[in-house]
Amino acid sequence: MSTVEHTYGIDGSASARSWEAQDKLIYADKYIGEPTNNQGAELLENGCNFRIKTDESVRTLDLVTFNKHDQSIDAEWRLTNMPDEQTKNAHSGFIPKLQAGDTYALRVNQNELILDPFARAITKTQDGSLSPIEYLSAIADHQKFDWESVERPMISPEQRVIYEAHIKSSTMRHPDIPEDLRGTYLGFCHEAHIDHLKKLGVTTVEIQPVQQFYTNQWLLDKDMGNYWGYGTGNFFAPHADYAYGDNPGDSVNEFKTMIKRLHQAGIEVIMDVVYNHTGEDNPLQRLDKSGYYRLDDDGNYIDYTGCGNTIDTSRPEGRELILSSLRLWADEMQIDSFRFDLAPALARNSVGWWQIKDHPLLEAINQDSLLKDRLMIAEPWDIYGYPQPEGQFKDIGWREWNGRFRDLARDVWSTRQRRNLGHAANLLVDSPWAEKSINFITAHDGFTLRDLTTYNSKHNLPNGENNQDGTNDNRSNNHGHEGETDNPTIRKRRLQTAKNLALKALMAQGTPMILAGDEVYHTKSGNNNTYNQDNDLSYIQWERLANDPTKEPAEMFEFISRAIRVRASSNLTGPERTLGPIAQSPIGEIGLQWLNADGKEIQTGDPSWDQPGVLGMYASSGHTSEKPSEKRSLIYYANTSDTDAQIKLPQFDGARGHYALLLNTAINVETAEIRLNPNDSFVLAANASAVLERLSAPLPLNGTDTPLHQELSSIVDLRKVANIDPALTPQSVA
Repeated sequence: MSTVEHTYGIDGSASARSWEAQDKLIYADKYIGEPTNNQGAELLENGCNFRIKTDESVRTLDLVTFNKHDQSIDAEWRLTNMPDEQTKNAHSGFIPKLQAGDTYALRVNQNELILDPFARAITKTQDGSLSPIEYLSAIADHQKFDWESVERPMISPEQRVIYEAHIKSSTMRHPDIPEDLRGTYLGFCHEAHIDHLKKLGVTTVEIQPVQQFYTNQWLLDKDMGNYWGYGTGNFFAPHADYAYGDNPGDSVNEFKTMIKRLHQAGIEVIMDVVYNHTGEDNPLQRLDKSGYYRLDDDGNYIDYTGCGNTIDTSRPEGRELILSSLRLWADEMQIDSFRFDLAPALARNSVGWWQIKDHPLLEAINQDSLLKDRLMIAEPWDIYGYPQPEGQFKDIGWREWNGRFRDLARDVWSTRQRRNLGHAANLLVDSPWAEKSINFITAHDGFTLRDLTTYNSKHNLPNGENNQDGTNDNRSNNHGHEGETDNPTIRKRRLQTAKNLALKALMAQGTPMILAGDEVYHTKSGNNNTYNQDNDLSYIQWERLANDPTKEPAEMFEFISRAIRVRASSNLTGPERTLGPIAQSPIGEIGLQWLNADGKEIQTGDPSWDQPGVLGMYASSGHTSEKPSEKRSLIYYANTSDTDAQIKLPQFDGARGHYALLLNTAINVETAEIRLNPNDSFVLAANASAVLERLSAPLPLNGTDTPLHQELSSIVDLRKVANIDPALTPQSVA
């Protein structure tokens, strides 16, 4: 062995750091106990077990331990190779006196040093670099953390509202989070951020990748980083540079602290996991390239993700890797749910065809004792093959991101290319599998809600790819001017469109998802692919809630938070959310009914269905004679035409009554409410939408019920009818 060794990180480049190898190699003690499927380190009372499976090309595998003070090599331990029943090499051994916080690496064939791809912790860089050559693997102790008996919140599907967020974007500019905690797990679970989530009303946070990730060399050469984290380096360790503390293993305890505090606040946590591929030159490639990756006959990588290095889930090695990782996050980290990036890439068989129903990985996840009760969400597309398998994950009980909902909603309200009432109705009820649908308008990749109404084209030059990256299919509308403007008419139209889109997602059947920052009208200046923007393009500008002279961020927050509360009070999902009378209702209470502007029932296929106009959707509270409902009956109205519409309240039994107008996208939220008698009408502006609550019902309300409009008055001061603009005062239609 030479006296000076180069280390090779996940980007394959040689480190400037030189580590002297030990003159004397030490053979590890015998592995203690019976080997399990888990690989990597297993911390015991007086040391640590190690077990790593490799292909036959790895003749020797040494464990290199480092000094805590100067990171010089302490010792090199040769693991014993004991091939398993699949004839794979299995290098194992027991290293005495190793303890939590100790750092190590693996040496392959007495040559290159690599990180342990199964390590439960990774060291934090000292200089802020995202290069993998600056890290070491670390021993973690999962047994010492005190969960204080905090249990995972049980959120019912009909109440779930998802909030997609990024650890740094959500905290770096938050004025009430201490500066040293911004950009960290502890900042994300700071009481100021949790208070915001509670006031907004979301039940669930979906956190962008937090498994250890690194930056590829071509980005480092541009002085940029892998900001989003979609290029995993280790599937078992939380990303170290989101930790506040500098000690090895701090990332594990701080991640658990974040989960515990969110759970204490009643908030679920979804992890966005990227199992479809790894970052470039991942250590798995050194250990068992053909076992973990999809390769062609010449040994080259097959790419189903656009990022290369696709994990081969048709092989037991790839499936075991993913299952072991999921189990760790579900058990040790108490994660509630997983969102699978480019999920179809995980569901391809040995010849590359999609196999959603009977794929052995998906079956194993659904049958696993730890995972079967967790919510599984698929991003139901990858980059190769047509048609993509959207809608097929419902057959195995998974939820799906609904890209068709996103595109149709934008075409109704933004591009206005599909404004017919039939399209508006499809967004609300969609299809028989709508209960499995995650309905969203915006997500991390693409325009923000504000930019969707401000830019016709992407503006991605800061990404360093000559504006070639990011989608061109934005379905956006700048309302007559590209970029920000002081023109009050344009700004009003933009805000109204943004509200229409947000309200549509929150009123539709399925599970709504909101992009963090949309509730405060955040802009990324037209950049629709901020994967490498660790700066104010990505950081949510919280101070604008209080300081923006237009008041638009505050207005958007009040509107979305109110819409979420309206949704939570309603019966928009469930068995009563069907067309026609509700079973057991003695008066024929209607579960769901389409309405026209005259307050009359209309049916699918009505001539008006094929043109723009007014569509109302009455959604019953679900009252029956036996069981009064705590929910509210609502009407959602959409006016997709270019003219204002005079709208009469429902004139048929089962929906007739007194109403309160709670939300109107054309009016400031603080002045939106008006009370309407059964024979009244109101004006709904062109290209606007509204929500009304039924205040009187044929069946008596529960004696403890409080009308929703009274509950909402604690959020905003509602003006009396006499103080509302006369143009908005109810008009008699008797």
